Amino acid sequence: MIVLNADGRISTRFVNLKTMQRSERGVPPGLNAPAGAPTPSLPDGSMILSHEDSSHPQELYRLAPDNTLTQITDNANDTLQHIVLPKSQLVTYPSFDGRLISAFVWIPVNLKRDGTAAAVVMPHGGPTGQVTDSFNDRAELLASRGFVVIAPNVRGSTGFRKPTSRSLAAAT
Repeated sequence: MIVLNADGRISTRFVNLKTMQRSERGVPPGLNAPAGAPTPSLPDGSMILSHEDSSHPQELYRLAPDNTLTQITDNANDTLQHIVLPKSQLVTYPSFDGRLISAFVWIPVNLKRDGTAAAVVMPHGGPTGQVTDSFNDRAELLASRGFVVIAPNVRGSTGFRKPTSRSLAAAT
């Protein structure tokens, strides 16, 4: 199993050691990690994973050997279980020097696409913080009130490598 942080999404990838084939085994995008150390394996070969994303708080899931994913905790309150929340979208945009900056954007469900919606920028703390694809109650609240919300992962954010001369040359 490999846990990878890329652009604020933490994915769990599984490697078949015989074929070296990698797969996500049906685990949806978001913040995914083994729920325990080193790797929580059950007698039947299942494992327990923690998963959350922008519209669902953290829950524990059982991932069976046949890739069936079953939720085993119920942390969302009754209201959250019965409403549709906007999912964040991972986007990139060019910085002043052409390097791509990644950000998560929450768009209100009933957004009028006429350019009149107000927007809120939610910068993360630092110096090396990171916005992740996790349940963000503040972003959800603002989006439910009609605001477009953008949370950028600016240079220096955790999960982004230090630029090399080769990557700087490629950006120009």
